[in-house]
Amino acid sequence: MDNKVLLDSWNENNVAEIAELWNRNFPKTQHVSNSMLMHRIVNDSDLFVPGTFVCIKGGKIIGFIATKISNNSLPEYQRTAWLSTLLVDEPYRHNGLGSFMYNRAETEIKSMGIKTLIVAGEMKSFFSGIPEPSQESKMFFSKLGFELNDINHYDLTADISTIDFDNFSVKINHTEEFVTRPMTTRDIPEMERFFDKEFPGRWKFEIMQDVKNGVNFNHVLLLCRGKVVCGFCKVYVSHSENDMFSTQLGSNWGSLGPIGISEDVRGMGLGNRILCDSLKHLKALGAHNVNIDWTILKDFYGQFGFTPWRTYLGAYKEL
Repeated sequence: MDNKVLLDSWNENNVAEIAELWNRNFPKTQHVSNSMLMHRIVNDSDLFVPGTFVCIKGGKIIGFIATKISNNSLPEYQRTAWLSTLLVDEPYRHNGLGSFMYNRAETEIKSMGIKTLIVAGEMKSFFSGIPEPSQESKMFFSKLGFELNDINHYDLTADISTIDFDNFSVKINHTEEFVTRPMTTRDIPEMERFFDKEFPGRWKFEIMQDVKNGVNFNHVLLLCRGKVVCGFCKVYVSHSENDMFSTQLGSNWGSLGPIGISEDVRGMGLGNRILCDSLKHLKALGAHNVNIDWTILKDFYGQFGFTPWRTYLGAYKEL
């Protein structure tokens, strides 16, 4: 590696240059804004500063790395860290700079007693794995000692404003025994019971944190049989022109997920029911391009018009 390369910390002063470097090297579907980098890297409370830095040569940033360690108490993330982002500007690749940054960050991570390092997929992530995995990128991570998953996963998208969801020939359980509706304050204890039984890890943590932080109840839908919660779906629609994904998905973009139903009601057409109901709800809220992230279920969501938008490959390393 060139010994004239200097290391410096990520900070607000170099975010604009990092964004320009990022957007020059990543495909358009992965482009970011300054505010996105500030929110998901610089201001993320999980950011591991000793393992996060930029590489500078000749006064300009030619590479960067960001790593994170969770501050929450989820058992599944104990002694776990994330390689959030790693990028070398294309003209400076194939000279060891990427490996140098990674090895420096790994040393710092190991000093914290971390045992597992995951490529992306943290709470405030840009990616859910290696983005748009090429043979070159897969070889790079393999040489660093990472185990790669066998299959890709995807972010899916569809412009739901143009879709008539009553026109799909999809098997859906329309029985009046079940109702899909926005959550209410009265549902919170039953939601806790549902998540403890069905999805006690990250999904429970994220949804209940949203509730604690004052989530719009129109953005958490429940599938209920009487007072019993049998399923849930988190949705969101933005009406801002300048928020995190408007540059990629346009105005009135939306998101759907996570989504899940109780084990004891699966196989009854209720997964399709809550998905279709949630998409209709998003459409009524004015959503256009909707993103469903981090899934291998292309066929399930494809029933309702969704197609792959971005591709990832999961990878992890035991330290």
